[in-house]
Amino acid sequence: MQHFECMSTIENISRLEKDVLTLAEKFGATDKTSRHVLLVLEEILTNIRLHAYKKEPGLIEISASLCDADIHLLHLEITDWGPPFNPLVDSAAPDLESDIDDRPVGGLGIHIVRNLTHALSYVRLDAAHADALAPLSGGNRLCLSIPLG
Repeated sequence: MQHFECMSTIENISRLEKDVLTLAEKFGATDKTSRHVLLVLEEILTNIRLHAYKKEPGLIEISASLCDADIHLLHLEITDWGPPFNPLVDSAAPDLESDIDDRPVGGLGIHIVRNLTHALSYVRLDAAHADALAPLSGGNRLCLSIPLG
C-alpha cells in the first residue's frame, strides 16, 4: 500500500493527483481508466478543499493499493479532517431530467464518482485515528475502488 499526504492547496492537490495517477498507471491503468482515476480524484479532492476546509489548508491523506490483481481495481482511501460529511447520504440527488439550460450548475460530482467506481463507502473517523497534523475532532474517509483494465 502506498501512502500520500499533503495540505489542501491547489498546487499540492495537483501534485497528489499526479502521484496517484502515476501509481495507477504502474498498476496497469489504460488511457481511458487513467482519465477516470483523475476525474474521481479531482472531484473528491476539490470538494475536500472547498467544503471540508473552506479553502484553508487542511490535511488530505490517500492510501492506494491494487486490491484485485485479476480485475485490476485501484483501491483508494481518501481522508480529510473536516466536519462530518457523508457525500453518499448528505448530497442532493442530481437533476438528470430537466433541460440542460434549466439545471443548476454543479451537483453532479458524487453521481459521476458513483458511476466510475466499482465500490464506494464512507466512514467517520474518531479522534483516535488522528495524527499530529490532524485535529482531535475526527475525520472523513471515502473508500473506493476504480477499475483500471
